[in-house]
Amino acid sequence: SSGFVTLVIYTAVVCIRLRVGAHTYVQKMLPSFLISLSSGSVGAAFMPAIDTLIGPLGVDMDFAPLAYNLGSILFRPGYCIVFTSCSIFTAGMYGLEVTWAWGVAAFLLSFILSVATPPVMGGTAVCFSILFSQLGLGSQALALIISINAFLEFQTIDVNNYCLESQIVLLGNSIGELDIDKLREEVVE
Repeated sequence: SSGFVTLVIYTAVVCIRLRVGAHTYVQKMLPSFLISLSSGSVGAAFMPAIDTLIGPLGVDMDFAPLAYNLGSILFRPGYCIVFTSCSIFTAGMYGLEVTWAWGVAAFLLSFILSVATPPVMGGTAVCFSILFSQLGLGSQALALIISINAFLEFQTIDVNNYCLESQIVLLGNSIGELDIDKLREEVVE
């Protein structure tokens, strides 16, 4: 799925740019990733994510909570991916002509709505209805997407949290708020 590809890309970028072993990085990200995946909640993932950022990833303890709080509101690549791909999928499925202009509109609306999505389970339903009405997708398409939304939302919240933590690590490194040696330390089991 596109969410898995996004996770792989973010992991690769962090590992290549910061010269961290992929196995080490994934092991350090795993605790907050699993809580986010199992709960589907930004709130439930907050403290594990902060603990992961400050602890094994080596982000400064004053910077991590601020960056995570701000990022969880503004940085949501998972929602943008889901909104865009669901729009294109349902348009093709229901025979709506997809032009370049329609595709650009779908992406821009998806991007804007990804920031506006409430960070709770079911929050995407309202955004899907706005998106589909603006793109001319019918109520049948909306009903289909909302019916599979619970599965999509768990994945989306998890992708957002993983990518946000990775982005905070990269940002922390660029502004001197990252202990790079702590990040590169092997995980002792």
